[in-house]
Amino acid sequence: MHHTGTLFLSKTRPEIGQVDGAFALTLLLLDNLGAAGKEAYRVRWTGPQAQAFWQTHQGDLVPGAVLRVELEHLRAHVGAIHPPMPELRARVISAEICPKRPPAVREQLSKQEQPAHV
Repeated sequence: MHHTGTLFLSKTRPEIGQVDGAFALTLLLLDNLGAAGKEAYRVRWTGPQAQAFWQTHQGDLVPGAVLRVELEHLRAHVGAIHPPMPELRARVISAEICPKRPPAVREQLSKQEQPAHV
């Protein structure tokens, strides 16, 4: 399955390592589903593009960072936390850091999402 979307970096620190001799970056991303909760995505990106992304953006990869990602091979797994919660796992095709909205814009958007009073 192919997936493209905007996700948020969780509090879990990015992990770097090697997979089959290639640089590997693993991130735990969250999809904020509002009242329905959050959905976790554990994604791995390997190769020179991943390494270049890490070298350029490692200081930007803080909890809450906004990332636009393109993923492939999306699969559901039982997560590693207790009690076990589902976790989606995927391979990254591409990723980019998106600027956060200024607080005034976030507040305005939040007010627009409020239900209308009758």
